[in-house]
Amino acid sequence: MAGFIVFLLACVSQASALELASCQGHSLWITVPVERAAVEKWLDENLQAADRYQVVLDKVDDTKHPIQIEWDSFHSCKAVGTILPYPPFNEVATMIPYVHWKNKTGVHFQPWSIVNNLFGASAMLLTGSKHVTESTGGAQYPAVPSTWSQWTEAEGSILSLRDAHVETLLNSTVLEASDGAWREIVSLKHTKSVTYDKCAASGFKEKYSCNTIQWDILEAAKLVNGELDTTQGKTNFFPASLKGSITQLRQQLPGLEAYAVRSTMTAKLGCGSDEQIIV
Repeated sequence: MAGFIVFLLACVSQASALELASCQGHSLWITVPVERAAVEKWLDENLQAADRYQVVLDKVDDTKHPIQIEWDSFHSCKAVGTILPYPPFNEVATMIPYVHWKNKTGVHFQPWSIVNNLFGASAMLLTGSKHVTESTGGAQYPAVPSTWSQWTEAEGSILSLRDAHVETLLNSTVLEASDGAWREIVSLKHTKSVTYDKCAASGFKEKYSCNTIQWDILEAAKLVNGELDTTQGKTNFFPASLKGSITQLRQQLPGLEAYAVRSTMTAKLGCGSDEQIIV
């Protein structure tokens, strides 16, 4: 019964925001330019035909479109705006920035996330996000200077970024002033999050949800090394298979950027009025 209630809550009206949790997090975030045709095919695979063209890619480049991966390890969470603790969880999410959703801008689309436990799965249910629980995975975020890693495997697919050396973390605002790519990522994190999953309230049919993920990004560092793996499996959680060092892949794919991040995150159901979505 409890699981059904959570599932139903994931599909309630998004008109008024409900705060889910506020967490501290350590993360690895990357942006990868992917062939536009591969991204379109990925959308075809993940959306029902009737819903497919409610998500439309903006034209960022003639042949490629940026796709982002977030490796997030959340801890010290407080549930539903209270002092009650919410257990820690890991999430790996793939996202498509620069899209129109139902002709609205100021959003990004999250086709998939992979979580490591029931608490992560519950958070995804509440935000209406399509997700699976990993078969194996882990996260290592020791005090810097050190190497950071997070990895996950589900249904034969791998999403991992390992052995990324972090010498020091800078105040995010300071890094934004000198790093245009980081400034762009921060801006994109402030767009609304559109997700898609089956919904009990709609007869277990697929439904879009829109949520507000508020990031307070404290510190960050540009990564110059680390080993990336986006091996596709039975389910493609990323539209292309890539494997290699950040250094090597950056040479092959101009526009690939990777960062280590320390932040706080607050998730709220709902995006408010349409006027609030458009930025």
